[in-house]
Amino acid sequence: MFVFGTKSLKKKLNPGEFDCPQCQQKTQFWERRPRTWGHLYWIPIFPIKTYPSYVECRSCETGFVPSVLDFKPGDSGERFMAKFERTCLNVAAKMALSDGHIDDVERSEIAQMMSDITSTEFSDGLVNNALHDMQKSELTVQELLADIAPSLNDGAREMVLMAVVGVAITDGEFAEPEIEQTRTCGEALLMSKAHVSGIIEEAQAHVHRKKSEIPA
Repeated sequence: MFVFGTKSLKKKLNPGEFDCPQCQQKTQFWERRPRTWGHLYWIPIFPIKTYPSYVECRSCETGFVPSVLDFKPGDSGERFMAKFERTCLNVAAKMALSDGHIDDVERSEIAQMMSDITSTEFSDGLVNNALHDMQKSELTVQELLADIAPSLNDGAREMVLMAVVGVAITDGEFAEPEIEQTRTCGEALLMSKAHVSGIIEEAQAHVHRKKSEIPA
């Protein structure tokens, strides 16, 4: 009996030293290239799909797009925003816009979500700019997440999805367009359907509990 399947491997490429935005100090990194292989009897035989390479800090193990190597603290006095952060903001904006309505509560939730992710205070101006850009943008959630999803670990993927779901339910509703957007985000984040369904069910239960607490 043949045993065939697929396996994801992250090959270590060029090592080096960089200024890690997460550690906020100079540290060592690996450049990694994720690739899905077809395996026979658990032995990788041939590559199926190669994903964009990324930079992984060897200290905090955070993944960054390669342009992070150009980051030099103090060069411009502006805080560096990794592509991961920009993508989270844009995906949250897409989620907030998915039901055709956006209010100040959702804007505040996006700002709070981004503050939690970046550990810095996030301005309403950046949120409004993202909402404006995503309202006009034809980019899909899949396209927004395509560059970062392969470099995220399971915990980071769940964090991103939970964050955008939090934006969706902050108005006390979890409408069908928002649920469908959640499924799309989960698929783009390479999460299993069962995992995504569990998060959706938990969000629906949360909304139901909140509604039941409102006095009749």
